Amino acid sequence: MKKNNEIELYGKVAKMPKNLKASEAYNELQKIKIDSKKIWYFIIENTVNIKNDGEQEIVQVIKYNPDNRVDLKDFLNDLKSFYNVNDKEIYEHIKKVKIVGSKDFIAISNISNTEINGKKLISIIVEDLVRILYE
Repeated sequence: MKKNNEIELYGKVAKMPKNLKASEAYNELQKIKIDSKKIWYFIIENTVNIKNDGEQEIVQVIKYNPDNRVDLKDFLNDLKSFYNVNDKEIYEHIKKVKIVGSKDFIAISNISNTEINGKKLISIIVEDLVRILYE
């Protein structure tokens, strides 16, 4: 892992500072001249205020390399299936998570503020996304 101005690089994945807008994250990668052949995705954790629901944490995954053919929405649905098979405790919480977007951009919302083994669910999701996309 390399850190560059709070950007954590894991192989072809850049984990951006929290609460950054997607456009700001994209511009930051452009500003420090990170080639899209080196970084395929960037991930951002955000806290948003949703009418009638209050604050909610979301995770955004954005394709930075347009030539990468992975469909992010399908990929995230596969992650849900992975948890269903491999970790029933996480799956019970993640099955309520909503995934919206397209093949190039997804937002994961409705993430409960649950802790599992001392870790927030949002952190578990982000770590697993980085690990899977890193491989």
